[in-house]
Amino acid sequence: EHMASAPAGLRTGFVTDEMNRFHRFFVQDTLVAEAVGGIFFSLGLSYLILVLATANIVVATMAIATISSLVVSVVGFTVLMGWKLGFIEAVIFVMVVGLSFDYTVHLSDAYLANDYEDRHSRVRSMLVHMGISVSSGAVSTLGASVFLMFGFIRFFAKFGQVLFFLIVMSLLVSLFV
Repeated sequence: EHMASAPAGLRTGFVTDEMNRFHRFFVQDTLVAEAVGGIFFSLGLSYLILVLATANIVVATMAIATISSLVVSVVGFTVLMGWKLGFIEAVIFVMVVGLSFDYTVHLSDAYLANDYEDRHSRVRSMLVHMGISVSSGAVSTLGASVFLMFGFIRFFAKFGQVLFFLIVMSLLVSLFV
């Protein structure tokens, strides 16, 4: 029906794409959909694990809110860096949920594991008993990410930048928010 309004010599024409550009559009749309789906699936699975591990729906909800805020922060970071969503970024976005999970879970567990009744004493005990371990883990991961940032392979360089940003944000959010 679109061809009826075309000039006479083009009415029987069709489009070919020797450089596979149309396929790239399809792949790009699929990457976006799968990255978003992967993030939500990972967040849902993380929430289920948190509820089962902590046996406390309030702490699990707070922890998943923290993890979600870190995911949003990383997406914002990639936008600020001017990166377009491609294969590398889609893989990194899904991995971010798992990487954000670590510190939050350790601190949530330490919060619930002590015998204090009031929140302030629980938080103090959590920071004394688990804060130094979480901070030490963050320092070692930051060191590893610095080496990745200066790699020649694009995936490792981008992953190093995201990992550095994520660990700094994860440490700040999990310890101070």
